[in-house]
Amino acid sequence: MNQTANNHAVFSRAQREAITKRVIEAMRPKYGRMYGFDASMPANVELAIRLVGSYY
Repeated sequence: MNQTANNHAVFSRAQREAITKRVIEAMRPKYGRMYGFDASMPANVELAIRLVGSYY
């Protein structure tokens, strides 16, 4: 996290990117061989993050 950014939007972006990376790597052992995994997973995780966030 870039603490010199002094902007909450930068912090939430870094958090979303870290979550996306962690989720993709957690799912890779089971689903990583499926067609389009690497191409589609970042957008799918981003959509899930936004969906969960919309309930708060």
